[in-house]
Amino acid sequence: MAFSAENGYKLTTGDVTADERLAAQSALVDAAAESYRLSDALFQKGIDSFLQVLDSQRSRYTAQQAPISLHLARLANLVTLYKVLDGGVLENTSDGQMPSSRP
Repeated sequence: MAFSAENGYKLTTGDVTADERLAAQSALVDAAAESYRLSDALFQKGIDSFLQVLDSQRSRYTAQQAPISLHLARLANLVTLYKVLDGGVLENTSDGQMPSSRP
C-alpha cells in the first residue's frame, strides 16, 4: 500500500476506518523492518554505529506493537457492542440447561 498525503490527512483527523488504520500500520511495520535491515547492513560494513541498529530495532518493535493494539481494541469494541445489544449472555443454571431469553 502506498502512503499518500490523503492517507496522512485521514489518519491525523480521525476520518479513517479500522481497516484503513490497520493497513497503514502494516505499511509502517514494513518500512520499519526495512529500516532495521538497512541499518544492520550499514553496521556490518562498518559505516554506521550499533546505536543506530538498536534504535531502528526499537522502532521496528514499536511499529509491530501498534497493529496488535489496534486488533485488541477492535475486539474489545466488538465485545462491548455485543454486550450493549444484549447478545448471548449465558447465565449459570443449576440444571445445566440454557436459560430462557431475557424479557
